[in-house]
Amino acid sequence: MIDFEDGYMARSLSEKDKIIKYQPSENIILGKDESSPNTIIFQSMTPWSIFKNIESEDSRVIFWTCHPNNFIPDLHFLNFLGDGFKKFFLKVFLYTYYKKSKNFVKYLLKENSLFFMDQTTLKNTSYFLDISVENPEFLPIAIEKSSLENSLVPLEKVTLFWIGRLVDFKYFILEKLILDLERLVPNLSFSLKVIGDGPYLKNLNSLKSKVSYEISVEREIENNKLDEYLINNCSILFAMGTAALEGAKLGIPTILLDISYKRISQVYNYRWLFERDGMTLGENIKDVSLDSSNDDSLELRIKEYLENFKEISSKTLKYFDNNHNLENTSSELLKKIDNSTSQWGKIKKSKFTSRGIVYNFYKYLKR
Repeated sequence: MIDFEDGYMARSLSEKDKIIKYQPSENIILGKDESSPNTIIFQSMTPWSIFKNIESEDSRVIFWTCHPNNFIPDLHFLNFLGDGFKKFFLKVFLYTYYKKSKNFVKYLLKENSLFFMDQTTLKNTSYFLDISVENPEFLPIAIEKSSLENSLVPLEKVTLFWIGRLVDFKYFILEKLILDLERLVPNLSFSLKVIGDGPYLKNLNSLKSKVSYEISVEREIENNKLDEYLINNCSILFAMGTAALEGAKLGIPTILLDISYKRISQVYNYRWLFERDGMTLGENIKDVSLDSSNDDSLELRIKEYLENFKEISSKTLKYFDNNHNLENTSSELLKKIDNSTSQWGKIKKSKFTSRGIVYNFYKYLKR
């Protein structure tokens, strides 16, 4: 594993896992084994952002798209104007980077070296880069099962949990949840626990004063303590991405939330994770069908938990095993690695990784 010394992955690994500390100014030399060549797995990124100081020219490379915007330049300052304007801005003012990213994705597809986490990451990549992917390869995000999965029992007091970073595309669905829960106060007794930190923490603290039920915030819980904490305290988990799997692997009834970059005014349909199609850990809310939206969906989900806890828990755990169990995904990953034909040396020397004046100027301004 290659990561910054204080990076998330470096902090999350156990002591038995090997970490190679990344330093931008130093080369990383990977060992060579003729019988088993190296494979470098990157989370997908814009090609000019790739770390070029890894020395292992003959290594195969695969890119795993785990975020909708992995191949898109950072345009978060335009989120309030919508995807249409962001795409226009990208193609007009950053055309060179649009073209470079597009050609890089096409190259990876040709080399069987690009995989998508879910339909959302595929849709976003296709939309912004105007690429039609005929036979996309999917590799769902997965995490390890927990030994505590069979120790779950319904709690006497309903405590709802939300886990996730407090950032733009996650905050607005949390805001929607908090306001929708306020409507249930006359009929249900519950509290909400938010585990997360980020630039929208101040917005959350402000929002807390606008509701009558209890909201508590924990900025972080250590990974090795999270399972037991959820088992003992969480009734229903609301989350997106890998955070949703932290509850699902334990059999905790989990409602999968969707992505929004702006305030949500329409009715939102709250759905159990196991009601989704197995190929998403959160869609862009603009792509979510409103046909099945129900003003009472949140209340209905909580009542289902109260009346059918064992059934909901069992379906959640089964869904996790079928779609996101690390054991299954690992074997699928090994098959995909065998089919990859891209080489690290060729990518490093290609025009894809050249950064250009605009990128260098942008990095200079961010110092």
